[in-house]
Amino acid sequence: MAPYRYRLQPLLDQKLERREELERALVEQQRELAAEKDALVELERAQEEMKSRFAEALRARLSEGSQAQGYTLGLHTQYLRGLTADVENGKDAVAAQRTRVGEFQDRVAEARRQLAQASREVEVLNKHRERLQKAFFRAADRKEALEQDEMGNIIFNRRREHESSQ
Repeated sequence: MAPYRYRLQPLLDQKLERREELERALVEQQRELAAEKDALVELERAQEEMKSRFAEALRARLSEGSQAQGYTLGLHTQYLRGLTADVENGKDAVAAQRTRVGEFQDRVAEARRQLAQASREVEVLNKHRERLQKAFFRAADRKEALEQDEMGNIIFNRRREHESSQ
């Protein structure tokens, strides 16, 4: 009996390779998302630190015991304005990073969708191959059974002829 050969094997191999490629891409996308989330956490921590420095400087300025005058008061006011600008810039940076994290989450979701689609395509081809393989072996078994039946009939007829001729 000839071995079974799936005629769509090159296509199946191509689909398997594509699925593996998408799996690697998904892992890379997840790594990048994790890095972006880490960056967001770091920016949020820096933002909170900046807010606490601003609050502390403001408290120091407004405390009853502070006797700042003239030039010192102007410097402290400039320092507070700088801290306010830093807090605002930090808010903008955090918002931009959140947007970036959202984009990376979308990329990961798309990579997952593509991987699921590729997996379904591979599964469909594998089921198709299994069905054809079972049909091939059933046909081979039927052919072998017919050959065996034919050989049995030939042997039976020869015996009968041999017994009739005696």
